[in-house]
Amino acid sequence: MTKKSVFRKAELNKYSDQKEERKVSWLELYFDLFFVVVLYYLVHELAYDFSLHNLFQYTLMFLSSLWLWMSYTYYKEVFQNHGLEIRIFTFFYMIPIASLAVFSSDFMDNNLTYYILSYAIARLMLSAAWIHWWCHNQEFRHVWSRMTKWFLISLLFLILALFNIWDSAKYLFLLALMVDYIHPVFSIHKQSELGLNLSRLPERFGLFLIIVIWEIVRWVINSLSSASQINFEYISVSILLFALSYALWSIYFDYLPAKLVTKDLKKTFIWIYLHILIIYCLTIIGWVILEFDVATLVTSNPTLSIFLTLATSIFLILMWIIGKVVDWKDIDIIQKKRSSVKIYTWIAILIFWIIVSNLSLIVLLSWIVWLLLAQIIYIIHLWKNNHNF
Repeated sequence: MTKKSVFRKAELNKYSDQKEERKVSWLELYFDLFFVVVLYYLVHELAYDFSLHNLFQYTLMFLSSLWLWMSYTYYKEVFQNHGLEIRIFTFFYMIPIASLAVFSSDFMDNNLTYYILSYAIARLMLSAAWIHWWCHNQEFRHVWSRMTKWFLISLLFLILALFNIWDSAKYLFLLALMVDYIHPVFSIHKQSELGLNLSRLPERFGLFLIIVIWEIVRWVINSLSSASQINFEYISVSILLFALSYALWSIYFDYLPAKLVTKDLKKTFIWIYLHILIIYCLTIIGWVILEFDVATLVTSNPTLSIFLTLATSIFLILMWIIGKVVDWKDIDIIQKKRSSVKIYTWIAILIFWIIVSNLSLIVLLSWIVWLLLAQIIYIIHLWKNNHNF
């Protein structure tokens, strides 16, 4: 009997080599849970003291932490490996990621250098993992050679930021993040030649999104638990906030295919990058919920009204765009009928906010929830008429 090695050679995950259905591993699910905890702390930092300056700070922290999750997720999709080395790597990779949550407190004043250093260490670790698989797979070498140039540029910006060159560490860090986010686009053509099978990405992103939405429910509970007494307003707000979280879940998963049926890598990358904005909108909605107070909901709060309206509207627009990007040829035609509803809902939310922006938050929240739930009711009506309900 041949003895199995605990260390296994990595293989490219290609359509031509697909032998069995791949599923999300327990390790990946644990990693996702770990990461959402980081986002939880970042949102709490924003809720602690909101300002446009702190919103910029939150955006920097959000983009950096999410990029580390996306890079790891994509890396796991490109290569198939279930050996001991991936478990060891994931454990050590989570250490600098945990540091991001630790140093998110007092980000700009005292912990910016430590935060950037944690991000740089995580990036170096992931690049080392790519190099490790580069040594085992000749097909991927021409892709990595192109990615290396951009990584070195990003690393240069990170080093300059660590030493606070020109007293502009946060802007240098932003430039490094921009390079990290942009550089995969320039290797799409080379990656397309590999015939990579990335059809499992909806499952990975779906699990991550459902955990983020679960955090919204947790923020709802945190917000409601601060109420001094239970009355009609408290009960009404509770129902509205839980209905909002349910509606966001329902609308997103109506547009989540079981698999990405397209082999067009450009569409796949568009689908991935749209999720950056979707997750950002969901966390902003979570921040607004954290700021909710039952007593102040009956008054006008222009700041919360603006962010709640914009985050919900942009979320709906993004879902509409995703409906145009995904290839629905193997999915029920009913999916196509849903996209127009999202645009109508978005328009209605904006018009209502413009007309009655001086009304109380609870009125705006009620209108948004009603429009979202009306859309869900309409979808159920379509299902029933198509005998799929």
